[in-house]
Amino acid sequence: MAHNGVMAFCAALALAITLFAQSALAQSLAPPPWVKQGGIVNLASRFPSSLPGGALAPRALIEIEGIRFHPADLSVEIEAQGKVYQATIIRATSDHIVVRLPDFAYKGAARLFVQSDGKRSVGSDIRLAPAAYGILQSETPVVTAAGRVTLSGTGLGHTQDSAIEVVVAGRRATHVKRAEQGEFEQVAFDLPAGTPEGCAVPVFVVAGGLTSNTALMKLGACATGGRTGTVVLMRSDAVLELAPGKAVPFRVDSLAATFERRRDPKDPDPLDLIPPAGACASWAGAFDSNTFVLPSLIGGADTTVDLGPDLEQRTSSVDDLDAGPELTLAGPAGIRHIRRAPRRPRAYTVMLGGNPPLTRIPPSPPYLAPGPYRIEIPGGTDVGPASVDLTIPEAVVWRNRESTRVLDRKSGADLEGSVPPGYRALVFAWNIDRRTGTAGVAVCAASPGATRFRIPGLALANFPATRVGASDLSLGFLGVAAIPNEPGTIHARGLGRSRVVAASLSGRSVVVK
Repeated sequence: MAHNGVMAFCAALALAITLFAQSALAQSLAPPPWVKQGGIVNLASRFPSSLPGGALAPRALIEIEGIRFHPADLSVEIEAQGKVYQATIIRATSDHIVVRLPDFAYKGAARLFVQSDGKRSVGSDIRLAPAAYGILQSETPVVTAAGRVTLSGTGLGHTQDSAIEVVVAGRRATHVKRAEQGEFEQVAFDLPAGTPEGCAVPVFVVAGGLTSNTALMKLGACATGGRTGTVVLMRSDAVLELAPGKAVPFRVDSLAATFERRRDPKDPDPLDLIPPAGACASWAGAFDSNTFVLPSLIGGADTTVDLGPDLEQRTSSVDDLDAGPELTLAGPAGIRHIRRAPRRPRAYTVMLGGNPPLTRIPPSPPYLAPGPYRIEIPGGTDVGPASVDLTIPEAVVWRNRESTRVLDRKSGADLEGSVPPGYRALVFAWNIDRRTGTAGVAVCAASPGATRFRIPGLALANFPATRVGASDLSLGFLGVAAIPNEPGTIHARGLGRSRVVAASLSGRSVVVK
């Protein structure tokens, strides 16, 4: 019996040693933590480090995205000029870490490492700067009755009040002060004289020579939420460089219509986000292919397009309204039928004519021309039947398009042209860096009656630059559009607000430097 007991003990001991050895071996062979490319961003602006405003400032809050983070055993280090700085972890999960950067005086390239369970990630390249402010998008700017505004964000570093510049709708704010409250840094200022009202009044903060993301303020009465209907007829005339050194003209006539209900009563309609006259707004950050899909170019009566789960998820706060199986458009060139998409978002889109830069769609004669048109809405379970008459005017004219081939992020660009009577001009610009997966988009509203349309460097400051190489193709674009001052309306059961817009666009490929 004693012999059996010894044998049992030895077997149990051997098993325990084996399990311990296997556990130690598994731990030694486990892969280290991994930081996603472009996954280190300012917590407020969300700018990746590859963008100018994506530099990281002393004591800024940043977010790190990756995998194999173990919150119980985690540290974040920054190496710069042979020195190692330890960040303070604010909160962490297995795939996200929020840290406050240490206080440092170094400016330039650095590397960030995540250490977890005794293993260290591959170093991620970052840039450090004295200041790089990001405005928190999840909080609405607070505006007092006296016109005092407070923004929340992070990344001011050691910038003094006198060195912080705030631009509101193209005007410089006064009495700028900084403060700290909780995790974030506040920038308070007085609205400039003559600040226009609107649902999307843009605000930029410049600190340390770097421009923040755009904050959109609501000044005055703004109609939001509810059941809306929007129909846009667009004539697009663009010169695109689809191969290095080879510019090709494209003309696309399209129609896009949406009928929807926004669940959040505070959620504005996209057309309400156009900035006031004389102002610019911009967006920059990581993008996916669905972000830049143009449904009016790929939808159609005989085309079923799946825009993917990402786009469906982004429209989850919107309920599609049924206005019938198809719309009918009648004009000088005949009748067109526009079917409702079978998947969300269930819009009505079609290419009416032209030669789009898509090989899957054959060219056809242009459809939209100046003259009278009628849109017939058959009505469905949510929206009643309606007829809308509208007149399409002459298209926008961009006179110096041929000579505008470069878009300078510092100096901006001036476009010369004209829009039809009763219309206003919008200037659009964007650029995409396919290597880093970053992009910048800007829109500026011209002053009424202007024949010179300017897009300033402030709106382009965080665009990625165009790469120069044999295999690189510029995805930069610049254009001017004309939209009506007073859009048409749809008088139908089930709609609160509606707009019918006949617009035109003239654009071209550009190199962003």
